Amino acid sequence: MKIKNILISIFLTLTAAAVFAQTVPLTDEFYAPKRNNKFPKAKSGRLVLMGDFHTQTDQSHGGLTPEDRMLDAYYWGLDVIAITDHGNICGAAADTPVDSKWVPEDEYSVTWMINHVHKKMTTNPTIDAYKRALPMAKKYDVILLSGVETGISGKEHIVAVNIPLNFKCSAYDHWLSEDPGGKGIYYRDRFKEVCSAGGFMIYVHPHYGYAREQVQWGVDNGYIKGIEVMNGSDRNTEAYNKTWGATWGEAGWRWYGSFDYALKNNIGIYANTDSHEERGGTCTLVLAKERTAESVLEACRELRTVGYFDDMLWGRTRDVDDIISTCVEVTKLDDVDPKAQIVRISNKSPMKMTISVLDRDIEIPPYDNVLVRNETGRKSFVITYKNVWTSSTTRLKKRY
Repeated sequence: MKIKNILISIFLTLTAAAVFAQTVPLTDEFYAPKRNNKFPKAKSGRLVLMGDFHTQTDQSHGGLTPEDRMLDAYYWGLDVIAITDHGNICGAAADTPVDSKWVPEDEYSVTWMINHVHKKMTTNPTIDAYKRALPMAKKYDVILLSGVETGISGKEHIVAVNIPLNFKCSAYDHWLSEDPGGKGIYYRDRFKEVCSAGGFMIYVHPHYGYAREQVQWGVDNGYIKGIEVMNGSDRNTEAYNKTWGATWGEAGWRWYGSFDYALKNNIGIYANTDSHEERGGTCTLVLAKERTAESVLEACRELRTVGYFDDMLWGRTRDVDDIISTCVEVTKLDDVDPKAQIVRISNKSPMKMTISVLDRDIEIPPYDNVLVRNETGRKSFVITYKNVWTSSTTRLKKRY
């Protein structure tokens, strides 16, 4: 009996500890700033800010509170983050009453009402993730943007960023109707409302492809300003990527088509975590004039965004060249070896550089350098940055 009581006591203690571990809120002591992961200023003089424009909290399907989402952003060294909980666009605006013009009735439409831990999600817009997160964002100097994840019912997902807190929407919605006579808000009406109020939209994890009229209409009319080329690098499994529309290629499972689609249609390039729990290393580099929300939004509208994930940059030649020009320093040492020029290549960035130079393939760790012998007799040479993509098939090349 005594042994039995001891075992029961141990079981209850372990159970209590497990429950505590699952429910204890994250606090400052759990977080310390991540190692130096900042890029130097770009050649243009712009700041290279690290951002994530697609995250959730426990106000929808996420596992972190709005406050802990800010601590997580701080830990990863983010400069800017958008909270884009699934659900009602009106819910991003405090003090905006929910309009009962349309209330979803079928089971599919209301699954968003229960989060992943079976907690009922509120439809009360006064419980606003943005307002809850803002004090922590200010404390840890993280630029916080309001947002929401919505989209075409059963099809494309769209993230709307920078929704004003006084935004007045015409009616309640979660998923949008692709035709004006359908159940729900017609997607064109909602796109117009959100963007006329100052917001902009990003087509995320483009699992429904790039040819449907709904997305193309949003792009052609300037409502959809960007597209994800990466969505959460920690989910890089074949099953996940097949489900969410990625294809296999030279850089693994990626949305290669979205990269070319962004270049062809002149929209922004984004890499976001879509984080529901703690985030991973995926982020969007934003080339901003200043470290302010206004400058971040200006850069997004000027399409000065670059995907950064898995030690790769994906962006327009203009932007990745601007970044690489100050991340890599090439010094020609003519007096070291009388038989050949010695070239020092220094990496001043937090990402590993994978390059091809002088008939050699070389990896340069972050904040490190290599020496290369130039035995060609040529005074100039080209470096191909094998992990800096300028389209789905081309890499950045620079002559030195």
